[in-house]
Amino acid sequence: MNELISHAIILPLKENFSSKESGAVSIWVNSYLQKTKFRNNIHVFCSKLSNGAYLSKKNLYIIKSEKNKFFSNYSYIKKISEKIITKKIFSAEIHNRPEYAKFLIKNTNVKVNLIFHNDPNGLRDSNTIEKKKFLLNNCNKIIFVSEYLKKRFFNNLNIS
Repeated sequence: MNELISHAIILPLKENFSSKESGAVSIWVNSYLQKTKFRNNIHVFCSKLSNGAYLSKKNLYIIKSEKNKFFSNYSYIKKISEKIITKKIFSAEIHNRPEYAKFLIKNTNVKVNLIFHNDPNGLRDSNTIEKKKFLLNNCNKIIFVSEYLKKRFFNNLNIS
């Protein structure tokens, strides 16, 4: 029997994945999980939940900081990359965090798909031409939730 290919969805560090306080990214991901036939092979990574039930419990991994340590974006994605390697995850869908994409590209063999929900020019690791070119050359796919965000990303890049 063939081994099933697993995928990861990585939420931003402070994105809440609960029914009471979920943000736009969590709502988008939850909607996708309800409709895809691949839901059993998708692992969702988030940092913590506030009050309320999980939007989805299937393959959900809560990445927590160690006691008395400041939890940064770096330590969050580092812990996720360790899980990705152990679970032999094939591809990762990263929402709104180009720095996570850069880290996974440099430190794992996973295919990275980056989804922008906000202006790329205001996010770390997509706010210069050089950083955008790195993403274009190394991401499997870059997806924009609107034409406006796509135009903002390609502004000044001389790419049609």
